[in-house]
Amino acid sequence: MIMMSNPTLLILRFEAPLQSWGLRAVWYEKDTASEPTKSGVIGLIACAFGYERNDPRLKTKLNDHLTIGVRVERRGVMSRDYHTIKSEFLRSNGKIEQKNGIITNRYYLEDASFVVVLSGPEPLLHEIKDALEHPKWLLYLGRKACVPTRPILDGMTTEHASLKDALKHIPWIKRNDREKEPPKRLRCVIDSPSGSLSQHDNVQATPMRTYGVRWFEEFHVPVPNGGNT
Repeated sequence: MIMMSNPTLLILRFEAPLQSWGLRAVWYEKDTASEPTKSGVIGLIACAFGYERNDPRLKTKLNDHLTIGVRVERRGVMSRDYHTIKSEFLRSNGKIEQKNGIITNRYYLEDASFVVVLSGPEPLLHEIKDALEHPKWLLYLGRKACVPTRPILDGMTTEHASLKDALKHIPWIKRNDREKEPPKRLRCVIDSPSGSLSQHDNVQATPMRTYGVRWFEEFHVPVPNGGNT
């Protein structure tokens, strides 16, 4: 009988006062998804490697070879950052004048926390691990203002039979003694071509930062260890 070994998985944890994972972000209205998007996670890894935004490796090396699962440890609170911006323009006579204020809304998740699990070719996962330990550029959670409050890399493991199994069993971590009781169940989303849910966060190989449809499934798991970790 041939014994099948467990896959190698890379575990990340995203914690920060603010996170923002845009799906339909435009100049005047910059939204956030309720959990990290695949394009956002790929962008974070690309920062660690030092890739430019239009580098084809974002798709050919990262997006196309990584499967991503997310577990929502704490949903956080959605908040809106309201801006009015005055724009300046230069007239033909060399005089600078100001236009009326432009109103923008930027949305964030306050005090949210996520576990992100990556599966893919083992050599690639080791590359990503090394890059996250020694990133070329500063890492942030969706936007540059969203600085993580703990190391993003949580570890590499072969303890779990699958990515879904890892989301069921990775410990839920209590941050401090003031932490409220954990929820009874944790929401998870995972890449799945046969999934019934979709969003536009698959990185495409174009210089225009366009995104294709990604299909995924959603499920809930009990809090591992009853939230006692």
